[in-house]
Amino acid sequence: MIQIPLDTGTLPSVDLQVNNPRLTGAFINTKKEIQLLPHTTLTQLLSDLRATFKSAFNNRTILVTNNDVYYVENGVLTEVSTIEHSSFAIRIDENTQGQVCIVNGIGAWAFNQSANTFFKLGIAQGFDLNKPTDVTSINTFLVVTGGSEKKWIVSDANDITNWEANEVQEGDSRLGDLVGVRVLDNNVFIFGTGGVQRWVPSIERVPNSFPFSQDPTYNDGYGCVSTASLVTDNNELFYLSDEGQIRRMVSNGRSTITNDGIENIIIDFTDLDKSFGSYYFWKGHWVYQLTFLIQKTAFVYVSKSGKWSESSDLIIGFDDEPIKTDGVYEFDTDYSQSFNKIVIQTPYIKPKLKDLTQRVILGSALLEMTQGKNTNNIQQACFLSLSKDNVQYGNSIKRSFSPTAKRLFQFRWYMNYVNNGFSLKFELETKTDITITSAWYELV
Repeated sequence: MIQIPLDTGTLPSVDLQVNNPRLTGAFINTKKEIQLLPHTTLTQLLSDLRATFKSAFNNRTILVTNNDVYYVENGVLTEVSTIEHSSFAIRIDENTQGQVCIVNGIGAWAFNQSANTFFKLGIAQGFDLNKPTDVTSINTFLVVTGGSEKKWIVSDANDITNWEANEVQEGDSRLGDLVGVRVLDNNVFIFGTGGVQRWVPSIERVPNSFPFSQDPTYNDGYGCVSTASLVTDNNELFYLSDEGQIRRMVSNGRSTITNDGIENIIIDFTDLDKSFGSYYFWKGHWVYQLTFLIQKTAFVYVSKSGKWSESSDLIIGFDDEPIKTDGVYEFDTDYSQSFNKIVIQTPYIKPKLKDLTQRVILGSALLEMTQGKNTNNIQQACFLSLSKDNVQYGNSIKRSFSPTAKRLFQFRWYMNYVNNGFSLKFELETKTDITITSAWYELV
């Protein structure tokens, strides 16, 4: 039998024109297996989503579309106000008083949640940036970078209405445009298109002086090409560099985590500056996902295992509400009649034959998987269908598996299918976590 390569980067058989199949909702687990994560039925709450932020204030989720700002609290969606539309990335953070700052490349807005006020930041507040690109919080301060203005600014402690007491900091010319700012280990990292600087909180600070000092020993020449690729959580920081590399920073160092193969793919993409990253905890794994919308693909990195995979399921956030690129969703409470369908579809499989008129005979196909515990006691099934042109698929053949057991399954379909080539589609209907161990087909 011939194995179908499931792991991204696995080389296909030298005798076959086979690429990796398309997987929905998949990443590589610690056993280097494809982990498929089904979820319940989703209902769309909000479309045209641009950004999301989890606030500590009443456990709200702040949501921003092209022009509107909302928040979700206790499942209720509330409109706050509007902002000016920009194609630049929207970035959000808050200080310890729940005062939220939103920037989008052409302006900055303040949302004081306790006072329920919303306004645009400007000269009246001492906010001297016209092209704010990113915002982050450290201790009681908010820090904002100014993009092509090549400067950055810090707010007063826990006061988003006052930025005058802290002078504007001019960026080093070697940094280029200041595209982003993040905090790691209580240090401020300023990201430019030409490199990265580290600033540390001042130990003996004079009142009304700049609260940070540059670390002269820190030198990183890998610039950041995309503001939205910058994410920090779990004391890890990730971003896309100007050379198409994905960089990872932790407390004891920094490194490039992509290989030449992934970098050669990324560097040819036309929307590097529009790529965006997300970092979320899912099923025991910290996952960094870098999404390219024009290419409709995403590269997924599991920190624990250090493995990469490629996904078409473009998830950009996962808190109380599943958030995907086409909007915000909520879980349906009644899903007793609905299954979660997971699809594995291979590209067109065409053997390299000396006689191009020769046809192949597909004798059988096999799928091996491990099923998690199913508490719903509902019969589950896997379906296989075939296509001769990779467009239209015929009737599917069903294989059922146990509704309760946690075990290894092997599904095998016997057939006598004759054609120049074919593609296979496995569809699993399940309510449990499924790990696909391997997939095979046999020519006779």
